[in-house]
Order: sequence, then C-alpha cells, then structure tokens
Amino acid sequence: MPGRERAANQSVSVRDIFRRPLFPLGFIIVLGAAVYAGLRLYQSQVIIPWNELLREKTNTSAEVLTRQLETRLGEIENRLAAITENQALITALANDDSLLLEATKSHLLDAWPELHELIIVPKVFEEQTLGDNFIAINLLNHANAGEQLSPVARRIDKAWYIQLSRAVIAELNNNNLDNSNIVGSVLVSLPIETLADAISTNQSGLIEIRQHTKRFAPQTLWSHGSDSSDLKQTLPIKNNPAWQLRYVAPASLRDGTAKPLSLFLASVAALVLLTGLLIWLLFLAVKQALGNTRPKPVGPTVKPGDLSPEELNTLIQEKLVSTQGNKDKREDAEKTHDAADHEEYPSLVFRDYDIRGQADSQITKAFALALGKTVGTRAIETSQSALIIAMDGRTTSPALKQALTEGVLSTGCNVIDLGLLPTPAFNFGLQTLDGADSGLIVTASHNPPGDNGFKLIFDQCPLSSGEITELASAMKKGRWVQGNGELMQMDIEESYIGAITNNVSLSRPIRLVVDCGNGAMGSVAPRALEALGCEVTQLHCDIDGNFPNHDPDPSDPRNLEDLISIVRHQQADLGLAFDGDGDRLVAVSGKGRIVWPDELLMIFARDALGHQPGANIVFDVKSTRRLPNIITAYGGQPILSKTGHSNIRRKIQDTNAILGGEYSGHIFFNDRWFGFDDGLYAAARLIEILDIREQSLDDILTGFESSVSTQEIKLAVPDTEKFALMDTIASETNFDDGEVTDIDGLRVEFSDGWGLIRASNTSACLTMRFEAENRVALDRIQDCFKTQIGRIVPNIELPL
Repeated sequence: MPGRERAANQSVSVRDIFRRPLFPLGFIIVLGAAVYAGLRLYQSQVIIPWNELLREKTNTSAEVLTRQLETRLGEIENRLAAITENQALITALANDDSLLLEATKSHLLDAWPELHELIIVPKVFEEQTLGDNFIAINLLNHANAGEQLSPVARRIDKAWYIQLSRAVIAELNNNNLDNSNIVGSVLVSLPIETLADAISTNQSGLIEIRQHTKRFAPQTLWSHGSDSSDLKQTLPIKNNPAWQLRYVAPASLRDGTAKPLSLFLASVAALVLLTGLLIWLLFLAVKQALGNTRPKPVGPTVKPGDLSPEELNTLIQEKLVSTQGNKDKREDAEKTHDAADHEEYPSLVFRDYDIRGQADSQITKAFALALGKTVGTRAIETSQSALIIAMDGRTTSPALKQALTEGVLSTGCNVIDLGLLPTPAFNFGLQTLDGADSGLIVTASHNPPGDNGFKLIFDQCPLSSGEITELASAMKKGRWVQGNGELMQMDIEESYIGAITNNVSLSRPIRLVVDCGNGAMGSVAPRALEALGCEVTQLHCDIDGNFPNHDPDPSDPRNLEDLISIVRHQQADLGLAFDGDGDRLVAVSGKGRIVWPDELLMIFARDALGHQPGANIVFDVKSTRRLPNIITAYGGQPILSKTGHSNIRRKIQDTNAILGGEYSGHIFFNDRWFGFDDGLYAAARLIEILDIREQSLDDILTGFESSVSTQEIKLAVPDTEKFALMDTIASETNFDDGEVTDIDGLRVEFSDGWGLIRASNTSACLTMRFEAENRVALDRIQDCFKTQIGRIVPNIELPL
C-alpha cells in the first residue's frame, strides 16, 4: 500500500497542476498582490520623497533669490537715508532756501544716476504741484507725519518704478523722532530693474517680483524666464510685506534630480524573494492536494460498451446545454456590471467648463466621494497640500459637500472648508487665503433646484474642457492615493465684504432693490451694499434651495418680473438680480428696463478704458455688436471668446485683459479686482459709476447707440444629441451674404445685424440670439436662419 500511494503522488505531473484552476488562480492573486505592493512601495519610497526633494530645492532657490532682493532693497533704503541726512539739504529745508535746495538736489541727482525722479518737499507743501501723482503725495504726507511707509510700485508709461519716501529731520531729541523736528521729506523713484538687477538671472525657471494686497489681484512688476513646471514658491519680501518673489522651477529640475531608488530596490528584491517563495509553496500545496484527492477505484468502472449510442448522445447534449446556460449567465452578469459602472459616473455631467447634472440620480454622494478622491489625488500628485471647498444653498449641497470632503481627505490632502458661500466669495478665498490655490464649490449655478454640480479651480484657473475630460477618465479608473488629510473650517464672508467696501466708495446713498433669487448671495449682498452706504430693499434674499419664488436664473425675463415691479413701486434708482451662486448679474433701471450684461459691459468698458486706454476687453459670442464698437471708440482692443465663464476667465488671463464678460451675466474685473466673475463686485462698480457720473442708469444708456435684439432663445434638445445636431448645422448651412465665426456654434455677421446658434454647455438645448439695426432687419436675419436650419432638419420647430 505505501508503494501505491507514492506512485499515485508521483503520477501528479506539472501539467496536471497547471490544468487545475486552483494554481493559476492562486498564482494570479499572489502576483497581483506583489505588483500592488510594488506600486505602493514605489509611491511611498520613491515618488513622495522625490517630490519632497524637488520642493526643497525649489524653496531653497526661492529663498536665495528673495535674500538677494531684500539685500538690494536694504541698500536702496540706506542710500535714501543718507540723502535725508545730507546737511546741505537739512539747512535748505529748515531755512526755506530755494537756491540751496535746487543746488543740493542737482548734486544728489548726479550722485545717484539711476534715479528716475527725486522729489523734495517741505513739511507743508502744495499737493497740486505734484499733479495726479497720488502715490507720491501719500508717501510724502506720511513721511512728514513721521510715519515710515513701505516702498510702493507705480506704473508710469507702461513701465514700473519703485517709490520710497523718508522724512528729513533737523535734529533728534534723545534719539527720539519728534514731528516738530521734521523739516520736510524726500521721495525717490527708481526703475524696477534697479531692484531686479540684484537677482541672479542665471537661475533657470520663472522669477517674478509681484506687488500684492488683500484687496487687489497681484501685479507682476518684473519677470524673467518662463513658467514650465508645477514646482513653484512665493515668498514675501521682509523689507516690504506687500511685495513678493515668485519662483517657478524649470522643467529640467525634475530631469536633473535623481529619484531615491536605493531603499526601493532593496524592498523590491525582498518582495521578489517573498513572491517566489509564496508561489513555490502554492505549487507544493496544490500538488499535495491533487495527490491526496486522486480518485481510487471503488467498484466496477463504466466502459464505452456499457452505454448505448443514444444514451451517450443524450448525456453529451445535457452537458452542452448546462455549459451554455452557465456561459449565458456569466455574460449577462458582465453586461449588467458594465452598465452599472458606466452609469455611476455619467459622461453627460462632465461639461465644457464644470460638472453639472441631476442631483440624487447623476450627481450622487457616491459621485461626490469619487470626485473628491480624484481631485485630492491630483492635488497630491501636483504637490498641493490643501483644497478649498464651499457650497451654495441647494438642498442637496450639504450632503454632496460632506462626501466630497471625505473623498479629498482620504487621499491625504487637507481641506479648508468655507461653508455656505456665493461662488465669488469662494474665488476670493482662493485668491487671498494662504496654503491653497485650488478648490471646488458645490453648485449648479442658475440651474433648477433639482440639479447640482461642481465648479473646479486649479492653480487659480478654471479647468478647461480637456482637463475636465481627463478628470472624468481618472474618476472612472479609480486609481487614488490614500492618506489622512486634515479638515479646517474658516469664515471669510466679512473679509470678502470688507475687500469690496475698501475697493469702492460712494459719495451719496443709492436706493436699491436686490433680488438674490433665494440663492447663496442672499447672506452677503444686502450687507455689503448697505456697508457701501446704499439703501437696500431685499427681495427673495433668504437662502432656500427649493427656490420657491422663481428659478435662480436672471437671464430669463420671467424671473425679473418681481424685481421690476418693486423697483417701480419703490421708485428705486436701481434693481440688481443675482443667480443661484452669485456670480451672475442682471440690472433693472429705475424705469423698469432690463439692462442685460452685455450692455453693462459697455458701461464698464468705457469707464475702464478711461483709466487704461488701449487695453484688451473680452466678450462672448452672444454679446451685442455695440460692445466692440464702444471698445474700439474708446481706444480699446475687443477680443471675442467662446461662451462660458471658464473660457472668458482663461482668455482674460491669456490676453491680460482688464475686463471681460458674457451675455449670461458673468462679469470679470481685472483692473482693480482679482479677475474672476463676481456679480456683487460688478454691482458695486456699477453703483460707483452712477455715483461719479451723477446720472441714472436710464440716462447713461440713452448715450449709447441703439439696436433691436432678442433675448436668448432656447430650443430643447437632449444632451445626448445637441452637439451632434449643432455639428450638422454648422457643416451644412450656407450663409453666403454673411461672415461666419465658428469658435462657438455659428455667429453670422451681416451688414445690419447678426444671428447666433450654438449648443448650450449647461442645459439640454440649442440657444439662439439675434440683433439688428431695426425690426425689419431682425426679421430678415431670423428668417434666413429658419430657412437654412429647416432645410437641414425639416421637422425642427424653431421658436422664432
């Protein structure tokens, strides 16, 4: 018997082992676990330490450059101090000796040839002698008052200059500065290059000197090199907290920095040995199991002759039917699983410039969790330590924000939670809070209450269409890093309101009616406008995500009926309507006229170009043709863009435009503000213009050329069909007598008007708009579109 058992075990061949499913399955599991462990080891022992090393090198370079800048600034301040201690200058100011003062000034200029300007004034001087040099006046007044202000940068004829001031002191009593001893003050102005020359430009990458305040977007005073990597550091200048040095390391830094592979290679060697051992043990275990379970004869065996041909055939058919049935069940299960996976993250919600869809069915908590993991992973992989998260007032937003936050935290990325805020306040937080340049806000903007979604900002810029597509792909792959992030909660409402009230000032109260449409701006706009000195009547300003009074979309005239009625009844100067998340604005004049955002842009453009003639201004394909006419007339450069808040914002950044906007109500100020769309700030600037011009909105509009136009006309088309239909229309229509622009749908310009048809990126529809010099021309252009489109899609019913 022992001999027979050994023979049975020996008869188990390698082929027998591999033919059994147990060993291949175990082999795949062991190998898969080994690969997964290897990837985790690579992430933790190579990629993370390598990124830390790259960040350290970037920070070190930035610190060196900052110290160089601080040293030069200190040298300039010392030279200014030496001027104020010049005995001849002190004598000239103390004795009001103009001849000695001029001679001394000439000598000082000769001694410091880099000076662009040297201003010397007595303690009491006539400010009008300095013209509109308001920065110099402010610096000199503070110096004469014994207050030492930090240096300031001023732009003169498209060039930047630094200005510093210092008091001239006759004598010190016990080494203490006494205002009575101040006899005057000195201001020097130097080209920014005088400061920048101290920086070693042999350093590769991008180097910028920037001037930054909490109220304004950072201004680049000087730059060298190009931005070519995601490794960046911004450091304050100690001598002047308002100035910063920004350094972006070159792409070559990654190529020139070796990955720390020693520990990883040792770990991989151990992992390979462990994997081999496990596979060998698995092989032996399977071999032993097969030897022990090899069947032994227990009775007479069935021989071929024991079954008739009919019985054998029946047995084979039964086996085939059973096998096919199992196969069909497996295929059905796989199809069902694939469909479920596909519907979990519907492609339709990933739109051209944000994520938006039906709450609870498309934009679910599971979706938000996966999105959080995806953006958290992206943040970690691009060396960002935190994301800012906020939400609007929709009923589904709190649960989605919680799931989104959990997803981000699970990747090891920190979260700064700003709570319930309008989108402009969220963007303000991204611009002003330290520690985060990227974030998401849970909002569906102006969509109906049953929708929700997300607006995404990375590196102070909204994601492009291609980046959102990549984000969708990453979500579906589900390859997320893991970690434990920290949650921080902050309230920035007061800071946001304070920034607006510090930026805009009024000389008289303006009577307003404000309709927040029960959206997120309801908790902010009334307080901010009252802080400016306006008399505010609130309409639908309580936040209610069900939007019980009307949809939060001010671009629909039906949603402005309440506002128009109250403005007329209250005899208010102005009515203001915001959308669900507060980044859109539509105005109503005192006479009840709806003033669409492209008309507001005409007002803003004229005002902005008065301060910066020749500047670029961006507008979208839905805007009035009167807008580029105004821009050109006032010396500006009109730039046409695709519709969409992210498209406008990116175009503004690319062209350094001072202003931009679109017909739907997104208005971007990039002159004194941060360059993001802000309905409340746009309202404040409009009120400021009315105050300065001492005109009503109706009076201002009468000064512009007139036209006849339609509002936005919507043609319902399913999301799955609208882009294909638009492509067909664009390729097969023929407007011989018009000039076609196809950057976003079709905008056709005629000699006396224009028409537009495009696919909406936020709703299931095609949108159209028309404008002409008169009603006859408008009807003709509409008929032309109706004929062309009807020829291609015979059954379509256009609402014209």
